[in-house]
Amino acid sequence: MKKVTFLPAFLFVILLIACNKNEEEENLPDDSSFYALKDDSEWITTSSWTTYSRNTGEIVVTGVKRDSVYYQEEWLQFHFKLSDIQESDELTPFTSKWYYIIGGDAISNSFVMDTTFQNQLIITALDTANKQISGTFQVKLMGDNRHSSQNETMLYENGVFNINYTEVE
Repeated sequence: MKKVTFLPAFLFVILLIACNKNEEEENLPDDSSFYALKDDSEWITTSSWTTYSRNTGEIVVTGVKRDSVYYQEEWLQFHFKLSDIQESDELTPFTSKWYYIIGGDAISNSFVMDTTFQNQLIITALDTANKQISGTFQVKLMGDNRHSSQNETMLYENGVFNINYTEVE
């Protein structure tokens, strides 16, 4: 009789361990090309892309963390000029924005870069032959007063991206 009750309990424990292992593997930042710590919590994108405008010389790096259950997204973007990229390990002048999007196209909240903070964007590699850009970042954002007037802030630290870029007009 004890063997019968032991078998279902044993199978349940094995199933529980297997599920936890898969969840841990899904949260590894190595699987993402854009990630950071957001307010001391892991922030891993579900998609990312970069565009380079040949006409304006502007590069826009975008990381998106999507909640597919509620169809909500967090977008973090960096804007800078190709001509502003410095030597490796030097800061690149940039601006940054964050958007909270619901329903696929409605911006319900947005933050802009806090210019009183020592924000950093370092382009560590730019491969124009393979159209790939890599970098590190630290940025503090604050509510843009259009959507929030409570002086809210968020801090992205230890950020890394490595993304192929697309050229546009």
